[in-house]
Amino acid sequence: MSTQPFRPPDPTVDGLIQATLEIANRDAAIRRKLKAALLAGEYSQAIQFASDLVGVKFVPKAVEDDIKAA
Repeated sequence: MSTQPFRPPDPTVDGLIQATLEIANRDAAIRRKLKAALLAGEYSQAIQFASDLVGVKFVPKAVEDDIKAA
């Protein structure tokens, strides 16, 4: 999954609104992919999407095992 590099918002209210909407849309897309992966039983992929959503790039194996066991 490729992500766009962070761009500072324009120093205007419109720029701030646009940046906020871009972040919200990105997060919504990741949440949809996360839900689909969980429903499909693709736990490794779901963990990756969850990591992307919260900004964590490493998930220990024990966490993956706990999610699969749940």
